Amino acid sequence: RAYEPVVHFDEFWLLRAHLVPLNDTVRALPLRVSLGPLGLWRWQVQLQMAQSFALQQQWGASREADSDEFKRMLVETNPYLLGVTMCVTLLHSVLDFFAFKNDIQFWRNRKSVEGLSVRTLLVNFVCQLIILLYLLDNDTSWMILASSGVGVCIQAWKI
Repeated sequence: RAYEPVVHFDEFWLLRAHLVPLNDTVRALPLRVSLGPLGLWRWQVQLQMAQSFALQQQWGASREADSDEFKRMLVETNPYLLGVTMCVTLLHSVLDFFAFKNDIQFWRNRKSVEGLSVRTLLVNFVCQLIILLYLLDNDTSWMILASSGVGVCIQAWKI
């Protein structure tokens, strides 16, 4: 008994930038076909990522362009650089959390603002708000927006 290999058309790494719009003026198209084995683990990871991207798009949490950008980043960026970026981002998030925690602890135990400048508190709040609005205007990552938004809320709470 012979077992035939599974044929899988891998369109996961096909980015929208690689697509060519078709109309009556197109006479010839570039065609590139590659054939090779795909390990079970890699196939499962790609399938899981594709399902995750589809679910995020269905919920409105991301757009197809975001998924394409993430795939492009994985393809074009050095894996070591991605690893270092992930570690630095995680460390920054943890330190941000500790800074927020200590700020809240300090201000929760204050009975008065004696020795502290109320004008500085107001200026800090306005600066944080301007930064948040700028980040919102430039379609910044939700992680950075969340951090900045929490900072604005804490500044408003201080006042």
